[in-house]
Amino acid sequence: MKAWLATHRLPLLFFLIALAGLNWLIVNWESGRFSAPVAEGSQDVAISALQALHDENNTLQAELVSLKEELAMLAASESGRNGLAVSATADDGSAAASESSSSVASPAGQTRINLNTASQAELDTLPGIGPSKAQAIIDDRTANGPFKAAEDLKRVKGIGEKTYESLAPLIFVE
Repeated sequence: MKAWLATHRLPLLFFLIALAGLNWLIVNWESGRFSAPVAEGSQDVAISALQALHDENNTLQAELVSLKEELAMLAASESGRNGLAVSATADDGSAAASESSSSVASPAGQTRINLNTASQAELDTLPGIGPSKAQAIIDDRTANGPFKAAEDLKRVKGIGEKTYESLAPLIFVE
C-alpha cells in the first residue's frame, strides 16, 4: 500500500484538488453567488424603466397631496361653522374634525389616536393599554423615531398581533 501511495501521490493530489474545487463551485452556484452575464445595454433599459416608475410615483404623490389639501379646505369650511379644526384625514380619505391634533373622529364616530403625537393619557384610553404600555409606546417612539405605519406598534414589547388587531381601528399614524 505504501509503495502504491508513493507512486500515485501526485495524481491523487490532483484528484483531491479537483474534487475540492468542484465542491466549491457547486456550493457557490447553488447559493447564487454566480449569475448569468448581463447583456450589454440591458442595465440602461432597467434603469430607464425604474426612472419612469419613480417619476410616475412622484406625479401621483403630488396629485394626492393636492387632493388632500382640497379636501382639508372643504372640510375646514364646513366644520368652521361648528368651531372645530380639521386635524387629519381618515384612512378612507374623508376629512375628520377634532379639537386635538393627536386624535381624529373615524367614520364610525369613534375617536382614533395618532400614535406619533398622543400623550400617555390619550394612549391610556385605548382598550388593553394601561399606563405602563402607554409609557412603553412613548419610550419606543422616542428611542426609534416616529411610527411609519400603525403596524409598527407591534414592535413595542407587550403588544402582539391580537392586541394590535383590536387597536387597529382606533389608531393611525401621520
